[in-house]
Amino acid sequence: MFFKKKSPIDKKIHFRSDFLKNSLHEWVLQDECINNSIDIFFNAFGVELFDFFNQGKKLLMIPARGQWACAIPHSDRYHLILIYPDLINILKSKNCKPGLAILAHEIGHLFLKHSDRKIDTTDAQYEADYFSYLLGFGPELIAFLKERPECQDRLKRIIQVTTKEGPH
Repeated sequence: MFFKKKSPIDKKIHFRSDFLKNSLHEWVLQDECINNSIDIFFNAFGVELFDFFNQGKKLLMIPARGQWACAIPHSDRYHLILIYPDLINILKSKNCKPGLAILAHEIGHLFLKHSDRKIDTTDAQYEADYFSYLLGFGPELIAFLKERPECQDRLKRIIQVTTKEGPH
């Protein structure tokens, strides 16, 4: 299972500082709620994630046009996540955790190297959902999926693997 090792505070501080030094992350600093949301998100990281993003490719999250978010794995210098307006609005809200569940899902695609593996798209979605759950955003992910008719198979699957309702 992922994330058994708790991260030392100095790793978190260094990672956050390095992340925010990138001028493409000015959008995070320009809004106090988004800044707080990103702090909550990074606090959920275990040592494995900090190590992953310090192996050469840095994490880059930039605003773009689309719906929710998208992980772009094959950049030479960065692990890229495009952050779309719907997600930015959630990150600006007092209840930012559904947005963090989406971000954790996208991080899951990168960390689990879905683009490098021969994995079915549906299975990749299930794995990324489970990753978000393991990062601590299970209830928010489930609430998000419940609101979307197109996500009902994913909802059933995450409930099955994370509760007593499903096989263990």
